[in-house]
Amino acid sequence: MIIHVLRIYPFPVLLALAIISLLSCKTQDLYLDYRRPLPEKMITDLSYTPGVPGNFEITGISLRDSLLIIDLEFLGFENQEFDLYFDGVYQKTMPPHATLYIERKGGTKSRGEKITRQLLFDITGLKHPDYDRVIITVAGYTQMVIFTY
Repeated sequence: MIIHVLRIYPFPVLLALAIISLLSCKTQDLYLDYRRPLPEKMITDLSYTPGVPGNFEITGISLRDSLLIIDLEFLGFENQEFDLYFDGVYQKTMPPHATLYIERKGGTKSRGEKITRQLLFDITGLKHPDYDRVIITVAGYTQMVIFTY
């Protein structure tokens, strides 16, 4: 039966299978929206010391594969950029615990309008060599997430 349908209608059946496979991709929504920026790389700086907290509020964090998604609200301009820092320190817990820090590029001036933005960061560099997961907190936010790899 299936072979008979494929012989008569090969193109529509293959097209339908291709569409179904594209729609089932679980990370598709992060990359196919042309308005959403590509993820930034997390900066690992062993000499990093946290500066003055920025004038922004973290309203949520989540993980999708190795992408950390941070929801922010701040006064500023739409093109404001942020960096995510890791100081290389893992707390000795099981699994290890790492704290990440967000900093505004260009200072902490809070003029302009209230902006709500979702930031994407590639945290592949956070993998601990001796474990298969790391607990992550972002300074200024109480919720933790577990990065499993």
